[in-house]
Amino acid sequence: MKVEGAKAKGLQALKDLGTRVPDFVEWVIPGLEGFTDESIVKMLDDSPLPEFPLIVRSNLAMEDGDKHSFAGIFDSSGPVKNKGEFLPALKKVFESYHSERAKAYLRENLLPVPERFPVLIQHYIEADYSGVVFSTFPEYPDEVAIHVVKGDNSELLSGSAQGKEYYFNKRSGEWISKNTETLSFLNALKDEVIRLEDEKKKPLDIEFGVKEGQTYFYQMRTVTQPIPRRVVLDNSNIQESYAGICLPLTFSFAKHAYATVYRQTMRLMRLKERQIEAYEDVLNHLLYSYKGRIYYHIENWYRGLLLLPAFRRNKEDMETMMGVQEPVDFVEEDKRNTFQRLIKLPVLIQTMIRLLRAFRTIDRDAGQFRQHFRDEFLSFWKCDLEQFSQEELQQQWNHLDNEILQKWETPIINDFLVMMLNGRMKRKWKGEAGEERLQRLLAQDMQIESMKPLLFYQELAREVRQIPDLLRQFQIDLPTHKWMAESYPAIAKKVEAFISEYGDRVVGELKLETKTLRQNPDGVYHILRNFVEDDLSDLTAKETGLVETRDRSFHRLKNAIERREALRMDRTRLFGMYRRLFLEYGSRLNTAGMLESERDIFYLTREELSREDLWTQNWKPLIDDRKAEFASYKDLNLPGHIVLPQRLSTSSVVMEGELKGEGIIGKRIEGEVLVYQMEELVPNLKGKILVAPRTDPGWVPLFPGCKAVLIEKGSSLSHSVVVLREMGIPCMINIPGLCKCLKSGMVVDIDIPNGRIKIKS
Repeated sequence: MKVEGAKAKGLQALKDLGTRVPDFVEWVIPGLEGFTDESIVKMLDDSPLPEFPLIVRSNLAMEDGDKHSFAGIFDSSGPVKNKGEFLPALKKVFESYHSERAKAYLRENLLPVPERFPVLIQHYIEADYSGVVFSTFPEYPDEVAIHVVKGDNSELLSGSAQGKEYYFNKRSGEWISKNTETLSFLNALKDEVIRLEDEKKKPLDIEFGVKEGQTYFYQMRTVTQPIPRRVVLDNSNIQESYAGICLPLTFSFAKHAYATVYRQTMRLMRLKERQIEAYEDVLNHLLYSYKGRIYYHIENWYRGLLLLPAFRRNKEDMETMMGVQEPVDFVEEDKRNTFQRLIKLPVLIQTMIRLLRAFRTIDRDAGQFRQHFRDEFLSFWKCDLEQFSQEELQQQWNHLDNEILQKWETPIINDFLVMMLNGRMKRKWKGEAGEERLQRLLAQDMQIESMKPLLFYQELAREVRQIPDLLRQFQIDLPTHKWMAESYPAIAKKVEAFISEYGDRVVGELKLETKTLRQNPDGVYHILRNFVEDDLSDLTAKETGLVETRDRSFHRLKNAIERREALRMDRTRLFGMYRRLFLEYGSRLNTAGMLESERDIFYLTREELSREDLWTQNWKPLIDDRKAEFASYKDLNLPGHIVLPQRLSTSSVVMEGELKGEGIIGKRIEGEVLVYQMEELVPNLKGKILVAPRTDPGWVPLFPGCKAVLIEKGSSLSHSVVVLREMGIPCMINIPGLCKCLKSGMVVDIDIPNGRIKIKS
């Protein structure tokens, strides 16, 4: 049947796609003159429509288009229950074509006045339920939205009835409903509209009715409301460095640092400046701040990989290294024909060759990089920033940017090497047995920079245990550094030497607002207590019966991981240098009355600290607003993977017998849980199972003495997990709901090989 009106075309398309639609016919009428009840009766008798009731609907060719839907502009009329009601119904629809609202809509959208006026006559279904369904809900594009009323949907469409709302998340496969009532037809309905959307390749707005369990589609139109582009956020790896709420200075500085470092890396690989400029938006948005938490803007990371050959393989390797459990599926290699791919191929090959050359010289380059950084680090801490003028302070900031931050390519090249070698080994040693072998081999004899603070605490604990009075002091009340300097100056000097070298390595070390051991030396003794109370003389994993491998790629991976740990210790030190610099800014602004306290500096951004009016601007009102904003974020329980816009569930996690996660090292154990949420004071962890939302390298001194460590979010290549493997401490990661389900004092049974946790009491 050939039709010309949009509604008729939509119904015919639905019919062709195998869906159930009410019988319909299309009439094209030039006007109502000459129409009589008799002529209407004859036309109805000649049509294939069943007996009454019927409904008359608008059906212009310009309706239900991809850009203009005309929803609510024209009228429908019905149900028409007999032949005598038909002519008034037809007049109502036809007159709506010439209404003032229709004329205004045409003018506003610069649309021509129609010359032909089809109408649609459709069999009226006396539905038990009816409603409207969006195959893609514009407000939350991952959802199917269904609004349902009992009976027909005229009141729903007119807005006089609210209807019951049901939402289905296509990504998670879960229903999100505001109603407790479950309707039997909903699953079949959402499956059908998802199928139709896949067939039509566009989001659809469909009216439906359900009668005696059968679903009928009344109308199908394109959703004309813009569908926002999805923003995919993931903190599987970055949460180790930026756990919990991060204040504006931390986020703005980290965002700038990422852009700067990767821009320099692109130049190292000799990409042309126009290529780098084309990627500026990607580089400037590698990170995303959402309700105070820092996430990877994961799509932009994928887009960066498009600069390298073998996108799919590199994408998989990056996801493994980052610990991304919900990969993005809408960033793909550009669709090019053979000629276009051949044109781009030499550029990709040259880029890869330069990267491989950098891999070959990474040992030498890393040595030079670390020596240069060491010189800058020692020079910086000899400076007396308090004596600097404002101009000299700015010069010091510029020096850190130019001489260190903008020369950070080597650590990034090494990260690429770790990513690719780890991916290669996982592909070579496939399956669970191969993964277990890789994890066990990586746990053997790693020369990790992060172990050095542990060795310091171990040695100092031995010394404390040999001094009865001092040991007694640890048992009665923790000493302060001031007391230690007065009572045991030799030990205090060792602590000060340790702080000068490792004082920036603390929990939350890359958050600029974190108080490190440099600002709070008493923290050393809180950590030392765990070593003093237990003889933690053996901090390395010992495993027998494991055959070593001669695989060259494995040994390159192991060396690259060791190198990465050392380079990231330098990153921690660099952030410590910037922290000291920014605190000096805060101290001066506080003295000038522009801040309430020096630590309010962390509520400003890097860009604001660079403004010419920095020293004359009263920042207190702005900071008060930001303090209130970030305070409102404090108790939010946000997921590690977010797709915006999306509806964030606020429901609490329900414990259903057991939790599941990813076992890293260890067997089956049982013990008491201690949940640590990154408070400043370190608890007594002796013999406890440490439960953490996430970890960073600063957690490492907390691990000795723990019976096991459970981490809600993490990666098998994260710094903390690397050290836990080295120490042989049982560990499990990626455990959804961990910190909400477990409370300190609970006893749990942990089956690490099978990734299961059960509450015993």
